[in-house]
Amino acid sequence: MPLPHPTKVFAIKECRISKLLTDPLGAPPATWAASVPLVGAKKLTYLESIKTAYLRGDNRPLDSDSVRDQGNGTFSCAKLNLDALAVLFSTAVIDAGVTPNQTATWATLSTDTLQYFKLEARSASADYVNGDLLVQLWKCKLSGGPTRGLNEEDYQLFDFPFTFVPLLADNRWYTETERETAAILT
Repeated sequence: MPLPHPTKVFAIKECRISKLLTDPLGAPPATWAASVPLVGAKKLTYLESIKTAYLRGDNRPLDSDSVRDQGNGTFSCAKLNLDALAVLFSTAVIDAGVTPNQTATWATLSTDTLQYFKLEARSASADYVNGDLLVQLWKCKLSGGPTRGLNEEDYQLFDFPFTFVPLLADNRWYTETERETAAILT
């Protein structure tokens, strides 16, 4: 018996990003670097934009047609991960020093470029007792600067707005997979 298709989607359990390395036109597969965890995943929202054109004539509507335009979303996490910033931008994390004076520095430069990345997340639960929902957005890029800062008497959360488009290799936009048995992201 196949898995029932309707399911609840409760919470976010885990989220990871991977830098896109190759996306050959019409020649799958695309490839990605090793994934980096977004520690303290809080939220993932995404939606597609649909562009509609209207044909009018004789002082009335005659037809309309719609096409996918692009996708937009936001992911949020509770902890800042410099390795994740290095995936999103073209800069690296520099580790220096020895205990007790170690440092990890990520510097943003005017020469930085935004990088494409894959975003994967999974729900904490679904209708299946031991299951989850796996979401994979295959080709994303930041569309705004991440929210950063410091808060008086509170934790700072980090929000990352992004856009997504289909892969050139196989035209995938995103995949949502209901899984009877949950599995961690690797």
